[in-house]
Amino acid sequence: MKKNKGADTKKFFLKNLPKFLAYVNSKQILPMVLLLGGGYVFTLLPSLLGPIALFVLYALAFKLAVDVLVETANGNMLPGDYQSSFEAKNILIQFVIVGLLQTGMLIWLKYFVLDSLLIITYIIVSTFITPAVFMVLSITSSLSSALNPLIIIKLIKPWFFTYLIFVVFWLFEEMLLTFIIDPFTAKLPSLFGGVVSHLIKFYVLILNFHIMGFLIFQHRHSFGFDAKIDRNSDSLDSLSREEPNENPIYVRIKSLIAMGDFNQAKAIIAEMRKESDTSEELSKIENLLRDKLGQKEIKHRSNAEKIHQFIKENRPGKAFQVYQQMLLNQEKFNAIDATDITNLVHSAYQAQRFSQVVNLLKFFHNKYPNHEDIVPNYFLMVQVLFQNEKTKEQAKTLLDKLIKKYPNHKLIPQLESWRKGIELMN
Repeated sequence: MKKNKGADTKKFFLKNLPKFLAYVNSKQILPMVLLLGGGYVFTLLPSLLGPIALFVLYALAFKLAVDVLVETANGNMLPGDYQSSFEAKNILIQFVIVGLLQTGMLIWLKYFVLDSLLIITYIIVSTFITPAVFMVLSITSSLSSALNPLIIIKLIKPWFFTYLIFVVFWLFEEMLLTFIIDPFTAKLPSLFGGVVSHLIKFYVLILNFHIMGFLIFQHRHSFGFDAKIDRNSDSLDSLSREEPNENPIYVRIKSLIAMGDFNQAKAIIAEMRKESDTSEELSKIENLLRDKLGQKEIKHRSNAEKIHQFIKENRPGKAFQVYQQMLLNQEKFNAIDATDITNLVHSAYQAQRFSQVVNLLKFFHNKYPNHEDIVPNYFLMVQVLFQNEKTKEQAKTLLDKLIKKYPNHKLIPQLESWRKGIELMN
């Protein structure tokens, strides 16, 4: 099997900088960046056509950047086909809104306020907060969550030092663009200077979004994703958090907490306390467990446990009733096991609650990488999306991605039959 030469997710992100640059310089990415930079010529069209062209140009640039972010966050460290990303389409407009607000504010400060100190202050503040906003957007698909300070703090707190270094890196790029690149390109002939300036800006945009995706995948256990440890796999999906000299019992407790098995983790900690373990590391783990066992989470997990128990007892109807009540109460559902989601998805499909099928399966492959239910679950989503004329293209895209990524799955003949049927219909 060909060895993956993408970024190494076990290394600090700055050590992967040559790999990140190689990613953007690849034949899949660089030509699109060059086209985007050249697209600046259309912004010089007269009347309203110029501003419209500028908007479209930045929308296309963010489309590519979001595609890169989503794919990298999913563990795909090598460049691929970014013609149509199913997940990116659902959150692109929110990225564009944030990006345009940030860019518009900077343009206003630079050309109307003309206060260098204020510009620098804005760059520092926006640079610090913007990566976290983009990361929350890619994880939650919710603009309100991305603009919630508490969620942003929760995102960056577990790996604050790494995040701070990334912000400094981003700030350095912004300062370089604002005070060196822009003044330099301003001295060039108008059209050529604009093309060069935007080419560099879009290059940096893709680079930063690729790094953000890398950081999301590398620290995904901090967001509540399963962190499965597979020492026999070379796949990027098997991210090991075990340190060479770390106590294996501590590793076990962390794994239980990450997977939501709080009761067993609590029992092991209590047993270690009885054996007079007073280490600082155990205290940190205990504090982590307390955070997970907050009153709100306890309330949510009680219903999740009911659903899990009903499914174990082969009573999917009762489990689905509990889930419907949670939706009515606007409670968040944190599944205890992947099979809970699979069973609820099938119940929702049978009840023709198609929007619930899509919501239940959101980021299923992130939470349970390499799980056997990924293909059948997402194939069900394909069938749901294909029923709606507005989402038929998304269904085709998702179907193609399943066939390409899981060519050896037992359901592939059925998926290929579906694809042929769609082609015949067209």
